[in-house]
Order: sequence, then C-alpha cells, then structure tokens
Amino acid sequence: MGSVNDKARRQSEQRLYSGDVKNPKELTDLQHEIESLGRRRDTLETDVLEALMAFGGAGGYSDGPGIWTFNRRAGRITQVA
Repeated sequence: MGSVNDKARRQSEQRLYSGDVKNPKELTDLQHEIESLGRRRDTLETDVLEALMAFGGAGGYSDGPGIWTFNRRAGRITQVA
C-alpha cells in the first residue's frame, strides 16, 4: 500500500522541485497529484485501521505468528498462514 504511493509521491515531488519543469500548468498538476496521493494514502490507512479495529473487536486477534490478509470486498480479515 504505502510503498507504491510513497514512490509515486517522491517522484512527483522530485519533478516538482528539480527545476526541470518550467510550465506553470504542469507544476500545478504535479502539486495536485501530490495532494491527491496524500489523500489516497490517508484513506487507505483509515480503511486498514478500521478493519483491524473491527477484527480485534470481534475477538479474532491472535498474538501468534501468521500472515493475515484483508479482503475488502468481503469485509473481513483472514489468516493465510
């Protein structure tokens, strides 16, 4: 989740501040893209936290090892391994 958005955001910021982009419209578009990526990340983080809270509240939390996945369509977290 974060690594793709972080990479895209870093690339956009690098282009924005590099001085290579001279067109004001393109600079504005880059600023909007960076803001949009930030909002998207916030939304994804909120979704994950809500899912974890719902999962923990259902008594399904385990301190044991395992790999867990959240199926957004099904609205549940399941243990993979």
